Amino acid sequence: MDKLLLLERSLSAEAARDSALQLSDYIRRIALRRYGRKECATLMGMSWLRWLKEHDPKGFDWEKKGSFLIEVPYAPLHYTLPVDEIKDLIQASRNWVR
Repeated sequence: MDKLLLLERSLSAEAARDSALQLSDYIRRIALRRYGRKECATLMGMSWLRWLKEHDPKGFDWEKKGSFLIEVPYAPLHYTLPVDEIKDLIQASRNWVR
């Protein structure tokens, strides 16, 4: 079973922050492997989300719906995230990597 599917199945309100952190890491590693370091390793913040949007064959709006990926690493430990929105990001990520 792939990591994104496992992440989606283990998603809960209590684990949403950790799931978003893992998702961010997975997407970055996948992008580096597919497109190379030169293409995307230095991208951060909105530039990273814009790049994801431009390279998403399904047209997911990463800039609008993916802000958790760039905010959660700097959020307080008890920062709560909407589980449904994290699930949407995981599903969009699964579509992106296919």
